[in-house]
Amino acid sequence: MSQMVHPLKEELNKFQAIILAGGRGSRLSPHTNYQPKPLLQIRNKPVLQYLIEQLELCGIDDITIGVRYLGDQIIDYFGNKYECVNFKWGYIIN
Repeated sequence: MSQMVHPLKEELNKFQAIILAGGRGSRLSPHTNYQPKPLLQIRNKPVLQYLIEQLELCGIDDITIGVRYLGDQIIDYFGNKYECVNFKWGYIIN
């Protein structure tokens, strides 16, 4: 006999991800002087793209990326590439 899952319980079991991508990346200077660290490439793909793809493989379809330093470049690159990605611009406040 199949067991019914309550709709609220199903919604509570849905995972979300938050990626903090707003740092300056000063230790990687001069590479990060004009390009944000998450867009630095490894094997012709931005580091951030590897993370997004892994989260998608895990079934996570709600990803928020917090951006700040040169964040417009990150938004331009990923803005329409993935439906599951949302962006938050600004500071992270404790």
